[in-house]
Parts: sequence; C-alpha cells; structure tokens
Amino acid sequence: MKKTVFLLMIALLPAAGACEKMSTRWYRSEVIDTGNSNNSSGEDDPGDKAVYDTTLYVAAVIVPSYYDWRRDTAYGATPCNLLLYKNGIPVVDIVTGSSRQVGNSPDTHHIIGGHIYTEYCTVDETVIRRDGELLFSYKGREILRGLMDVYGDVYTLGKSRSDDSFTFRCNGELVLRQNGTIFGSFSDSAYGRTGALYEDSGQICFCYKGSSSAFAVRNGTPEAVSSGRSLSRVCDMRCFGGNVWTVSKYGTMVSVSSPTRNYALPGSASWLNVRLFPHDGTLWFLGDTESGNTMAGSLGSLSDTAPVLYTFVGNNNYLYHDGDAVISVGLDDMDIMAQDASGHLLLSVGDCFFFGRDCAVNAGGTLCVALSPRDTGQPPFVWMDGRRECYDIYGYISGVDLEITRSR
Repeated sequence: MKKTVFLLMIALLPAAGACEKMSTRWYRSEVIDTGNSNNSSGEDDPGDKAVYDTTLYVAAVIVPSYYDWRRDTAYGATPCNLLLYKNGIPVVDIVTGSSRQVGNSPDTHHIIGGHIYTEYCTVDETVIRRDGELLFSYKGREILRGLMDVYGDVYTLGKSRSDDSFTFRCNGELVLRQNGTIFGSFSDSAYGRTGALYEDSGQICFCYKGSSSAFAVRNGTPEAVSSGRSLSRVCDMRCFGGNVWTVSKYGTMVSVSSPTRNYALPGSASWLNVRLFPHDGTLWFLGDTESGNTMAGSLGSLSDTAPVLYTFVGNNNYLYHDGDAVISVGLDDMDIMAQDASGHLLLSVGDCFFFGRDCAVNAGGTLCVALSPRDTGQPPFVWMDGRRECYDIYGYISGVDLEITRSR
C-alpha cells in the first residue's frame, strides 16, 4: 500500500488564531474505551476505560532584553536562563554561561525522560549536566551523538571535535574509543530522543563504520559486520531483534538485509540517506527519494504481510513517526508547514525559527511544534491541536517533548 502526500509550496500565511496563555486544561487526561466491556447493564464501567495523561515538556532560553539573540553577535557567550517547563510550569531554571558550563545553543539541550541534559565544552573538557546539576566531565572536547539514562547509569556517545575518534562512556568512564563514522544522531528523524544510542534485546547498542569494517556495538563490545568491497555500499546499520540489519546502496537501488532476510526498497526513484528504526515489533525505513527534479521524504515498513509506504513531496522535510501516525514538517527558509499522511494541512506559519528536529514531536498522531518568531516583539509558542500556547518570555524555544502515558 502506498500513501502519497504532496507538500504544496505556496506563499504561507501566519497561522490563524491568537496566542493562548499557558493553561493546565491543555494537559487533561483522556479517557479511551478499550472495547473489552462485559457489562450488559448499559452503565459506564470505569474498569473498561483506559486513562492516558499528557505531559508537555518545553525547553526555552530567556535572553536579556538588551541583547538581539537573532544576530547573536556574542556567539552564545551572553549569560541567559535555560528553563524546562512541565505542562506550562517552570520546573528547572539554569543560568547559562562559561562559568556555569551550560550553553545557549539548542543542539546542546536534550529533553529525555522529563529531564533536561546539557553538554558543554571547555578548553579541554566535555561537561554533562542534568537539570543543571553536574553529572560528570571528562578530558577531550566532544559533540554528543547519543545519551541514555539506564537505571541511573548515564551512557554517552561522543564525537571528537578535533579528529575522527569517538568514545562510548558510562558515567563519564571510558568504555570504548574508536575511529569511524557513527550511524545516527540527535538530529536524525530515524533516531529517538536518545540519539544514536538505543536498546535492543536488553543491550545498549549503536553502530559505526570504520576504515576497513562496519561494526555493531552491544554493551561496549564491537562486532564486525561488513568489510571489503561491500563496506562502501553501507549507508546505515541497526541492531533489531537480536540481529544486525544493514542498508546497502547499489547504484540507484537500496536493499535492507539481515542474516536471514533481504528487502529491496520499492519504487523507481533513486533512494538517498536511507536509515532504519523500529516500531511495535516491526522494522521501518525512512529516506529521501529523487525522481527527475522532484525530491521527497519517504517512510515505510519492512513487513512480509502488509508493507506501507508514505511519501511527502518537497524539500527539507522532517518526518515524525509513531507507527502509522506519520507527520511531515517542511521548511522553506523561515516558513514552516506540517501535514499528516492523509494530506491534511495541520500547520502553516511564516517568519519563525524552527531550531531542528527536537522542536517538534509526534505522539500517537498528536503533533507539537515549537516556534520562535523572527519578530522579537512576539513571544515564542508551541502549536498543538490547532492552538498556540505562548510563553511570555524574551527569547526562544530550543526543544519540546510530549509524553502520553497510561495512568490506569
């Protein structure tokens, strides 16, 4: 089955509706009938209804009123305040700057599990904090590609800023150091909040490509998977279901394979930047396709019984997926628009900053998008369910996360 959505590249108008102030009514519980009732009395049975709670986390940077953060002539050195909001209420307030070892850049802020993790480089160290409190630091200047908190142990995957090396650490202690290219990052649509680190079969995993082999790493132990002539064809690797899956490109064709399976990606277009991700026991893929002068972002499932392919035509698409709930956020300079897989236009707004993948989230088909107007006289806002929730600050939103959990 193929589902195609066209992103209409038209002049965008400001999103309709004025800002609403932060209100707890946005975060009400949702009651869903499970359909398992054996009650024949016709009366409501609370035991047959599942209750889901929605929690919205927003990271925002408050800038001094005298400073133009859009131009940022101080290159991030101006002291600010980094706040983490939970359902519209500030729960963390961190002073940024070199003396506090917390930066202003959105790509150094990571909302994971209801906490805000920050990364910061001094002259010779990398510093990791959670909610402003120091977790650990270590020698060497790195850019994080992944971070996971597993039962209180914090694992990091960091890429050196000076050479091709990277390190895998637990609580700051070195577990593995290698040279190579890591598959995945925080900004990649195929990877979740934890970036290139993920869990499979109870093990912490990531994959990378070295000079002579590609490796899958489980709990810090590398295993060579591909080498020789085939290495140059490897575009992505993923541990899934205890096996290692590899994406290989042959001319314009792309295949996905494991030790026991092999799939050729559908369509006649040329596939680019194909990556893998799991959902609900099935492996999915996403990437870009090129056919003539038409570019598209595509996402589909690798299923033997009911494969699905979604295609969003247009450049600069971020694809947000939660199983069959697939949403595209398209960028055109400072204009942002979003559509779901049925072609329904969800959002159309211009003259705003969208600071990368972590400024939107799709949870079960509910889309949240964090936008910061170019006009500093307007407050940043989160768009959700057709409404704007404004944050009455001078500054910008650096990230957003939405958790929907079953409370009973």
